[in-house]
Amino acid sequence: MLATWRSVTPTLRLRLLDGDAVTAHLPVEAAREHHQQTWMHRPVDVARAVRLRGWPAHARGGVDFTLHDELADWNTGAWRLEVADGAAELHRTTIAPALHLDVRGFIAAGGPAHLLDYF
Repeated sequence: MLATWRSVTPTLRLRLLDGDAVTAHLPVEAAREHHQQTWMHRPVDVARAVRLRGWPAHARGGVDFTLHDELADWNTGAWRLEVADGAAELHRTTIAPALHLDVRGFIAAGGPAHLLDYF
């Protein structure tokens, strides 16, 4: 099926898993490794993003984490997320949390709501 599209798209990028059934049938000599960084958005102001996000009324909890952001250093540091009654706040903290996140992980993992799984 893929070969029938050769005239339309001479290059095809596939994301395959180790041991998949497709790799054995592909021309390995023509394969090239492709690297890319995919993520849909990045928070510029993490505290404001958390506050304005919108939260379910039943969500409650808190978690401490360290965030690393190499492009927006004002986001880097130790934070405490508190969620209750349909609202959330992200506050700076002076403790050294065990949970460490890159800003991409902060967003890609489902955003701040996913952090409540650690509480």
